[in-house]
Amino acid sequence: NGKYIGLIEKLENFSSIYENIYLFDGLDTLCPKSTCKFYLNKKSLYNDSDHISNYAAKEILAPVASV
Repeated sequence: NGKYIGLIEKLENFSSIYENIYLFDGLDTLCPKSTCKFYLNKKSLYNDSDHISNYAAKEILAPVASV
């Protein structure tokens, strides 16, 4: 979040003004209570330190974001 804090603040501002913009923080889902899991069902949740895996995007984040 360090180098992107300005961008995140701008996106939060836009989402509070416009109804068709929804800001979804995937880390809240992948790291509940500030404890991150790196594997689930023996599948990696991250490709590297900055990118989530396809598995995490499809199986964990997409169902939560579409509610």
